[in-house]
Amino acid sequence: MKEAYDLRELTGELTRAFPQIEALYLFGSRRYRTGSPRSDLDILVEVSPASYIRAQELRAFSAEYCRALDLFVAEGGKGVSCANESHERAASFGELVIRLEAV
Repeated sequence: MKEAYDLRELTGELTRAFPQIEALYLFGSRRYRTGSPRSDLDILVEVSPASYIRAQELRAFSAEYCRALDLFVAEGGKGVSCANESHERAASFGELVIRLEAV
């Protein structure tokens, strides 16, 4: 059975659970609506300066609300996946957003 998720609801729950989140950016295959049911939801997470969110807490959130969420916590120009520790890198956060074509 195919599960359906409301991205607005998920991101609302996420920002309520983690008030230190400043912004969320969608990137990857779901950003381009490729239509593959196997695609995860790649989301770049911008955290308030001097704040911190443990990857374990975001993994637990994904496990509870939507296993397809792959949350990448940004630190400067580096975004690290909480799901599998893969990463994306650029010279700055702004350049990372541009490189990922994130919205």
